[in-house]
Amino acid sequence: MSFENPFTASKAASIWPKNHTNPNQYIQFRQEFTLSKSSDFSGSMLHISTDTAYALWINGGFVHSAQFHDWPDHKTFDSLDIAAMLVEGKNVICILAYYLGADTAQYVKSDPRLVYTIRTGTDEIVSGPQTQYRPSSAYKMAGLPRITFQLHFAFEFDARNEDDWTSKQYITDDTWHTLAPDEIRLNSLPLHPRPVDSVIIKQRIPAKIIAQGLFKRDSENTDQPVSQMMYHDFLSTRLSSEIFENFSKEFSDKPLAIKPIAQRSTNSGIYAVIDLGAEQAGLFEIDIDASSGVVIDISYGEHLDDLRVRSIIGSRNFANRFITTAGRHKFTHYFTRFAGRYVQLHISNFDSVCKLYYAGLVAVEYPFKHRGKFESDCAIQKKIYHTAVDTLQLCAHEHYEDCPWREQALYANDARNQALSGYYCFGEYRMPFASFELLGRGINKQDGYLELCAPAKIPITIPSFSMAWVLAAKDYLMYSGDITGACSLYKIAQYMIGAWLNSMKDGLLPCPTGSRYWHFYDWKTGLDGTMQNDCTKFEVLNSLRYDASLNLLLCLALESAADMAKYCGTDQEQQAFRSHADALRTNIHEKFFNRKAGLYNTYGRDNDSTMPFAKLTQSLAVLAKTCSEECATFIRAQLIRNDTNMVETTLSQSFYKFEALLTDKSRYAQYVFKKIEDDWSHMLFQNATTFWETLEGGWDFDLAGSLCHGWSAIPVYFYQAHLSGVRPIEPGFRKFIVEPSNIAIDTNAIIPTPHGNINVKTTRVDKKISYDIDYPSPLIPVISQQNQDGCGINVKARASK
Repeated sequence: MSFENPFTASKAASIWPKNHTNPNQYIQFRQEFTLSKSSDFSGSMLHISTDTAYALWINGGFVHSAQFHDWPDHKTFDSLDIAAMLVEGKNVICILAYYLGADTAQYVKSDPRLVYTIRTGTDEIVSGPQTQYRPSSAYKMAGLPRITFQLHFAFEFDARNEDDWTSKQYITDDTWHTLAPDEIRLNSLPLHPRPVDSVIIKQRIPAKIIAQGLFKRDSENTDQPVSQMMYHDFLSTRLSSEIFENFSKEFSDKPLAIKPIAQRSTNSGIYAVIDLGAEQAGLFEIDIDASSGVVIDISYGEHLDDLRVRSIIGSRNFANRFITTAGRHKFTHYFTRFAGRYVQLHISNFDSVCKLYYAGLVAVEYPFKHRGKFESDCAIQKKIYHTAVDTLQLCAHEHYEDCPWREQALYANDARNQALSGYYCFGEYRMPFASFELLGRGINKQDGYLELCAPAKIPITIPSFSMAWVLAAKDYLMYSGDITGACSLYKIAQYMIGAWLNSMKDGLLPCPTGSRYWHFYDWKTGLDGTMQNDCTKFEVLNSLRYDASLNLLLCLALESAADMAKYCGTDQEQQAFRSHADALRTNIHEKFFNRKAGLYNTYGRDNDSTMPFAKLTQSLAVLAKTCSEECATFIRAQLIRNDTNMVETTLSQSFYKFEALLTDKSRYAQYVFKKIEDDWSHMLFQNATTFWETLEGGWDFDLAGSLCHGWSAIPVYFYQAHLSGVRPIEPGFRKFIVEPSNIAIDTNAIIPTPHGNINVKTTRVDKKISYDIDYPSPLIPVISQQNQDGCGINVKARASK
């Protein structure tokens, strides 16, 4: 289908005031225009692009807030249907544009810019000299801390300095400026349509107050960041009747009246802890009627392990400030997604009743359709599946995110877990492709490794994650059937693998040396590549070292590239990749296999283990087929033992252990699904509503462990791909394997494919499986050899819609 780029022949100019290029800038833009009575508004579109983010109003009505996280040399634009918002005569477009201007884990610093065009009938309204601007006087722009080093800045907003500039009736004054000629530039780079659907800004999330009282602030801390002041404030619990009039836990149309029981001071006031009911992600919003100058400090977090919101963790700052203007005011901060379950308010500097209508989050979601389904007669399995789906939903907005709270960053290893699970519950392919393409654009042409995150410029990268990206590219091909998109990823994979092969010595890939490389494989001592058990200090390798996991992942990457070459390359390329993989298997076995133990060492130092054997290493060896089946049988038996000192896998990297065990499904499926039930229900029984980064929860990583982490949603994949037993073996499920696990549980599943849904129902009676499957007629099922006997498999094709 052809696409007409709205900016190709547009007169829209890239605009930005030249005196506002420091980090953390909020600039207001306003343009009035007139549409004649003869104008046809149907099909009217606004196309807009900024460097960082925008919030948009037309004729006083809020339209949207977003901006895809793009690379500086590949900028994107949004297209918004605004037909219903235009009127005959005078119209006004208002844009609050945010310029971050400092590198983060999902943003690369580039020149600030705003460009837009409105197409309505024969009219075009564009950014340019007719656009007025002024810097926001309500947002504080200097002297604010970063939320985390992966994210941008905290905010402080003083509503006393705001006016109704977004309303249609507003008349500009001398605070507004006309752009100078050198602040108006023609677009030097082509703009591209956003590659994924835009997020949906939904309704307020229902919230209730669960704790309240008085706070007292140490006067010596008043010059500290808001996060530090809040965390060190002295809290004194009070009954709700002492703090509020006509108290109701849940916010409603009737406001919550807050009594002015403390003196008018910023050093004391009342506090309230607000529960959103579950882990959430969205925009902070407050609706309050108060006198001028009331100070509301706002923190947010995932738990109350400290009996309060943990607003500061090391250098991380999860707190912001809002100051009221007189009267009722609704404020939404459009440029930071909060995530967590709890919001804590410290309200001070008021001597009359404040009426609080709402404080909490407006939900922001990526519009996944939940095409997949998994139901089980095991209640724990059902709960784990649905909680994992909720976790995936919260960990994707502009791209996949590791966690929506602390980082909101795209990592290749995390994204592979998320994509594999998402293929089964969402059946959506734009998000995975856009995420893997973003990562692919971050390739370093010298060493073949990707940036740690994308889009980002980060001083370190994790080599093993680049290899996980190649595996993910092959997954995308098989699940989506998108040959064109997969082939664009294949070209990147070719270059990466070529660089790695050129770096090999003695038939193995040595670990790259220097401060750029973080040698991480799993969050376990000896595998995490950190120093002194500090998750922010990375081991710097300056001598020759071979890591088993790195070479095993390279072996898997070579096989994945060979599989892609079948559809995207040549027979010679496919054969070359497989030949390299065969040679590497032999060299890995010679270097790392400990014959006495029958296991693989983690590091290759004279074939002598310098640390306990790691289950991740053994799992990768089974998957890479580096040893005989007899050896693999022994290794699988060791993987399920708890009476050894072998290093266990964490939640995310359990993926490889489970995959290795399920290469002998008849023997180990029972263990795998029991292990999933035990570990993931451990979180559920601690009231988790999404799955954690590790089983230690918020106490891990020096108190910064996240309680919503996309890489821990892997039960979705294992329930659908292995318990229901449907996986693609040709692109787009053109051929798919039927290999259910023989476990005495009844299930009912829907597996989405590009050609329609595969429906699977399993009934198990007397240790025998009755397996009914119907599928779109273009697809071809392949019954696994292990299911040929003892399984009543009923396979039925149906016409594809």
